[in-house]
Amino acid sequence: MCIRNFTGLGLAIVFCLSGCPSAATTGTKCAVDGDCSSGHCVRTCPDGGACTGTCVQIDAGSASDSGNVDANRSDTGGSGPDAGCTSGASCDDHDVCTTDTCATGACSHAPACPTGVTCDPTTGACNCTHAMADQDLDGFDSIACGGQDCDDHDAHRYPTNAEVCDASGHDEDCDDTTVGPDADADGYQRTMCCNIRTDGSGIRCGDDCNDASADIRPSAPESCNMVDDDCDGHVDEGVLASFYFDGDHDGYGTIADTVTACVAPTGYVAVGGDCNDTSTGSAIHPGATEVCDLVDNNCDGMTDTDMGLVCNCHLGETRMCGQPDGAGGYLNRGICRVGAQTCVDGAWSAGCTGGVFATTEVCNGADDNCDGATDEGLLVACNPDGDNDRHRGTGAVSMLCPQGGRSDYGNCPTGYVAPGASLGDDCNDGSAAAFVLVGVRSDSDGDAHCVGPATTQCTGGAALPGYRLAGACGSDDCNDGNPSQQINVLVRNDHDNDNHCAGGAYNVCTLGSPVAFTRAASTCFGPDDNSADFNFCVNDGSSDPSTSCGSTGYGCPGPGTSCTVSCPPGWQNNDICRIRRAGSQAGFCSTDVSSTSCTLHQTCNVFDSSNCQTSVVCVPIPAYGGPC
Repeated sequence: MCIRNFTGLGLAIVFCLSGCPSAATTGTKCAVDGDCSSGHCVRTCPDGGACTGTCVQIDAGSASDSGNVDANRSDTGGSGPDAGCTSGASCDDHDVCTTDTCATGACSHAPACPTGVTCDPTTGACNCTHAMADQDLDGFDSIACGGQDCDDHDAHRYPTNAEVCDASGHDEDCDDTTVGPDADADGYQRTMCCNIRTDGSGIRCGDDCNDASADIRPSAPESCNMVDDDCDGHVDEGVLASFYFDGDHDGYGTIADTVTACVAPTGYVAVGGDCNDTSTGSAIHPGATEVCDLVDNNCDGMTDTDMGLVCNCHLGETRMCGQPDGAGGYLNRGICRVGAQTCVDGAWSAGCTGGVFATTEVCNGADDNCDGATDEGLLVACNPDGDNDRHRGTGAVSMLCPQGGRSDYGNCPTGYVAPGASLGDDCNDGSAAAFVLVGVRSDSDGDAHCVGPATTQCTGGAALPGYRLAGACGSDDCNDGNPSQQINVLVRNDHDNDNHCAGGAYNVCTLGSPVAFTRAASTCFGPDDNSADFNFCVNDGSSDPSTSCGSTGYGCPGPGTSCTVSCPPGWQNNDICRIRRAGSQAGFCSTDVSSTSCTLHQTCNVFDSSNCQTSVVCVPIPAYGGPC
């Protein structure tokens, strides 16, 4: 079969392998890929020999190509100067108009000048025009025409073109040393990036085995990390270390269990030589301090023998200690407790772990000096004083520890008072404002006149609101709801104010004086000579005894006679005109002349005053002792 390959140097190489005809027709060229159809190889072999080797045919169009292979070439089964080449020099055909290269062990003789450009057979110079100089239109002239384009038949190959990583060896930038991009910028390209060498000696490829990491490159130092850091095909060569199993986690392992690795596996350490690698031997390892414990602590093969080591006791031993009891033992009463000493570095420890020793007795509810008694000689007697007012409450006397800063309380603690410091018994030990019983009477109106029997109250010494100390009360109050009514005064009626009174005596609740139109019963001179005293009519001195009393129609017949009184609707004639009301009610009286407010047990009377003018006053009603 025939394989046609473009080398990128303007050469077309046709390989005729086994399966070709036994003979080839002389003078017929092997020109294009179509000549290889159907597995037949058509080539020019000057000697007409059998097709038993590889025949490389120069493309048609060369000035020196007469249709036959190079005169220096022999096609007799693979022998001759073109067979088994190692470099372009070994393929030199002494033709200045060809470019001789060696690829994959076979010589190629490409025209030195671009297609269509004539070559000077003496100097090898190409007679180029501008159109001929850049045939692939990539912007660069061919080297043969004085330019820099190393392959003027490939528009994807010219100087400054970006090199692409490919294993086929395509050289994009006409520099076979730049085989591809350097992704990790470490100065090396991937091994999969290749270029065919310019001299035709083979393929040049990158040597970075990991272009994603700048730490992995041919010049990198090998690290122990299970990675081929220097791309030499070996992993962790010369950097592996030995590790030892450390069963007691003391940093030292046993040489009986060793592994080789980059880093210590779990449970392994870098130092061996542990003579006790069990779970109880973490303090036993090379370099450990030798102590008095009957054990080889530092794994040197000897026990308790280090220089200067003195063992008065051994590790783990203990003995009792504490407050001596005078009999060779130790006290275990009061606050005193027996402790223990431990052997440390071959000597008994100076302390006494858990031991409690006797101290000076203080008042704290404990036997501090361990003599079997508690707070002896320090307690004080105290009464309860829950509200801290220095008045003792109920309850038994307690023996308690004194409290500083409470000398007024006999040094008793808060909530207590000493019997000698108490101000007396407390009637309410829950309130500092109430501590003494006082006798009181009701004084609702606060006028110092009281009602009802005396009772007791628990206070700070004063009566509660609405009450007065019994000893501070005046006479009994006739009305405890009105400070203007305090004393019952015995009076009789004296409407004409002549010191002669009419009717019987009765009590009026006042501040101590009789009310209007009455007189203290004890000051009346005798019966009034005017039997009509109740009619409120007076002699106005008029010569006409029928003088009208104002405009009310209440007539005064004359001196010494009774008035004839005409009462308006709603009034009754009973010597005086009085509103017809229930006798037990207080009320507001209203007449055609004026208005007056009356209190309980009083009613409104209309009477003739001076010059027979009509007035309204409040007087007791007959049902409560008043006149009728």
